[in-house]
Amino acid sequence: MPVKNADIAAAFEQIADLLELQNANPFRVRAYRNAARVVGELKLDLAATIAAGRPLPKLPGIGSDLEAKIREFATTGRMAALERLKKEVPAGVAELLKLPGLGPKRVRALYEELHVHTLPQLLRAARDGRIRSLPGFGAKTEQRIAEAIERQLGQVKRFKLAIAAQYADALLAHLKRAPGVVEVAAAGSLRRAKETVGDLDLLATAPDGAAVCRHFTQYPDVAEVLQSGETRASVVLKSGLQVDLRVVPQESYGAALMYFTGSKAHNIRLRRLAQAVFTNESASGWQQVTFASPVAVTANTTIPANVHLKVLQNGIFQVADGVKLIINGPLEAGPHQIFSWSGSGAIFIRGNCKEVLAEWFYPEGVTDHTDYIKKAVLATKQFDSYESAKDYWRPPVILTKPSYTIANLTFGGGWTGDYYAISLVGRLSNHRGAPVLWVKAGSGNNGIVVGDGTNFQDNNLFENLRIQKVGGYPGDNTG
Repeated sequence: MPVKNADIAAAFEQIADLLELQNANPFRVRAYRNAARVVGELKLDLAATIAAGRPLPKLPGIGSDLEAKIREFATTGRMAALERLKKEVPAGVAELLKLPGLGPKRVRALYEELHVHTLPQLLRAARDGRIRSLPGFGAKTEQRIAEAIERQLGQVKRFKLAIAAQYADALLAHLKRAPGVVEVAAAGSLRRAKETVGDLDLLATAPDGAAVCRHFTQYPDVAEVLQSGETRASVVLKSGLQVDLRVVPQESYGAALMYFTGSKAHNIRLRRLAQAVFTNESASGWQQVTFASPVAVTANTTIPANVHLKVLQNGIFQVADGVKLIINGPLEAGPHQIFSWSGSGAIFIRGNCKEVLAEWFYPEGVTDHTDYIKKAVLATKQFDSYESAKDYWRPPVILTKPSYTIANLTFGGGWTGDYYAISLVGRLSNHRGAPVLWVKAGSGNNGIVVGDGTNFQDNNLFENLRIQKVGGYPGDNTG
């Protein structure tokens, strides 16, 4: 079995754990932990260097004694000091040291007093209430130990990126020797350079996938073969790391590498784009995309200012409960619903949008427009207080129908008075108190139906809404 730096580092880490459990000199323990860190992060293949007869470089904190142990492990796969310590400490006890809050003294007390040597045994002792009876332990500590074990037993073991990369490099070198192989690559979380890796995803191209899979499963470090078929195989290495291989035709290599690199969320977005049809390219390069189904916003999403959105009839942004959709750039749509939300979902439309139509927020056929108009107005809110907001431009809310039914439209929390004025024709001058809700009068009717159907005209005040007719159109400075 080829020895990797990760194996040598793991051996040093085990020695440090066992020495700490025996209450050994802390400087000795620290020396082994430092050696594990240095070797684990080293890019130079120590075993290959030793096998080639070349001298090892000087490594920080590693003297002649530790170097001798590196040479011993690289050539034999064993370390006498580690084997000796394992005989002195019950098997499995070192695993208990990895639980948060359990130091060497407490672990010693647990295995000497309760005779527990493994995590499942310790979990049973916690559930039986036996840990709290020991000196220095209590009911809360017992509960924390049980919760930590349950989490650890339910988690897939993860490897640091540098360690996983060493296993991957050796496996890829092995795969390159398989019959007919053209390309090999690591994908998944290793290729995305995540901090830790739960398993390895490898990709190969070859005309005979079954032959490559058989070659893969014969890797010397394989502890268990989970499956091996025509195009895929899965194994578990002796370190506990699961490795999955997929073999594809050469012409599929690029797409397969992108897909198996992931992540899952990224692939879902790519599939959504693949279902879309880009048409009507303009002279400046703009294209129109039509999605096969509504766009669901399932994570907090910000659409940047350089993205110009034009939503056609039946185009819907579905905003999930508790999710914010922030649109910073231009937004165009006709007088039809383009937003749908649930629960505490929220939509924010920033100042790069020329105007906001109330119809974007409600479906056809509603008889009371109150809540939808209010949502349209609040969607343009950019600041937390009236004092900071009144001096800044906000996109106007345009009402395009001849009349609207508003049962009770109020905005509390200081957002009252003429700041929420409704202009029947245009906007007021740029000054404090400029309205944020606009009415573009329809043909033959420039009023608004409020509550009982009363038609309010110029300069009438209903609760905290002021209806005021002024000259000019939004964007003009006429008052």
